[in-house]
Amino acid sequence: MPDRDKQYNIQPDEFSKNLPQWAQWVAQDPDGSWWAYEAEPHIHDNGWYENEVGRIFRLNHGEPNENWQSALIQISHRSNIEHPDC
Repeated sequence: MPDRDKQYNIQPDEFSKNLPQWAQWVAQDPDGSWWAYEAEPHIHDNGWYENEVGRIFRLNHGEPNENWQSALIQISHRSNIEHPDC
C-alpha cells in the first residue's frame, strides 16, 4: 500500500507540464499509465480508479510498473509548472 504520509514535490518534467491546476493526486497504473486525480483515488486489482467525486486526466504513459501500488503521490507543492485548463 502507498505511504499516505509521504509528500512529494512535483517538478517540471514531461508529465507535470500537463498537470491540471485542480490535480491533488498523481498515480501510475501497472501498465505504466500516469493519471491526475482531483480526489484521492481508490486502489483496484489492476490499477487506480476515481472515487466518483472529482476529475481525472491521463497525463502520459511510461514503462509498466510492477510496484504500481506504491505509485500514489499526493501533490503538496508545484512551482514553475504550466497548468492547462483541464
